[in-house]
Amino acid sequence: MSSEETLLDALVESGFRQRNACRNGVCQICDAELLSGAVLQRYPSKNINVAQGAESIYLCTSYPRSNLSIQLIRAEFPVQD
Repeated sequence: MSSEETLLDALVESGFRQRNACRNGVCQICDAELLSGAVLQRYPSKNINVAQGAESIYLCTSYPRSNLSIQLIRAEFPVQD
């Protein structure tokens, strides 16, 4: 995963199906819980570094700045053959 790729793009490329509606003008559907690590979130704009406790993030506007642990909320896991 590149630090220039959103978390949403990385999940989709990995085979996950994540609910989102960014391109339809609806926001806040692709939320997740950041359990550990750091991200740059472009909207709403803030740097998030979680040392303890969880922080809510939007996958479509978050870029990794470290190794992460996240809890997906509205994702379907990839089907394995």
